[in-house]
Amino acid sequence: MHERDYQRRYAPDQPTRFLPDTLIEIVREVRLERPPEHALFDFDGTLSLIRQGWPEVMIPMMVEILKQTGTGETEAELTELVTNFVMELNGKQTIYQMIRLAEEVKRRGGSPEDPLVYKKWYHDRLMQRIAHRREGLRSGRLAREDMLVPGALAALRTLKDKGVRLYLASGTDEVYVHEEAELLGLDGYFGQHIYGAVDDYKR
Repeated sequence: MHERDYQRRYAPDQPTRFLPDTLIEIVREVRLERPPEHALFDFDGTLSLIRQGWPEVMIPMMVEILKQTGTGETEAELTELVTNFVMELNGKQTIYQMIRLAEEVKRRGGSPEDPLVYKKWYHDRLMQRIAHRREGLRSGRLAREDMLVPGALAALRTLKDKGVRLYLASGTDEVYVHEEAELLGLDGYFGQHIYGAVDDYKR
């Protein structure tokens, strides 16, 4: 049995606010008497823009696979279905989106591949899309700032200066999180505390 799917913790109508001149949304106000001892960051979309556009790779791939089951559902119907569960599972390891894909294939009478196979197919497509970004950073053709979420570096520096221990955890495969954190010059902020997904996701 895999992890429980994402569940909303806050009602959609709960008032929130954005930090001035940013896209950072404050869901719950917290007043701290002193800086926190630890801070945990997600990677893709929180710090890094290297994999920006990943839904445009994952969702069409899944729709293609589900269309092959021959249920007669329209592409629009399948796209809505896939978009909903992909976004609900966003933030978890990629494998859980692929597990859900396999379940949807089976539900339609198909014979699904192992979720790890689907994950490899997706990752191969994604790497084709983002290869120029990774190579651009590696060669210096792209500035690191161009592939960082605005304000991310300043936030890390501020926390580090206050003695906060920083942790990086991502649903992206761990080997690529390490590589891309290094390409962006972020590895020094986290040291050994960089974590990502592994194929043996049941551990």
